[in-house]
Amino acid sequence: MARSLRIERSGGVYHVINRGNYRQDLLINDGVHETFERCLFEACEKCGWVLEGFCVMTNHFHLVIRTPNGNLVYGMFRGLWPTRPAA
Repeated sequence: MARSLRIERSGGVYHVINRGNYRQDLLINDGVHETFERCLFEACEKCGWVLEGFCVMTNHFHLVIRTPNGNLVYGMFRGLWPTRPAA
């Protein structure tokens, strides 16, 4: 069954969670953890998001994001996880 469309609203508040496959660790050391946080803060600035709160653990993270411009999906794919050039 297909998932219903996510409705994006200006000023919307979203709880975003991501977990590693089979609960495997995503953020395996302090360097990876710090890099993730830096990318998160850059994405918030780039997309105009307000990061209301976040909790980052080794195998998953929670974000509470307010989107004044209603651009959560754009920011997730272009801000937080930008596409990488082919190697």
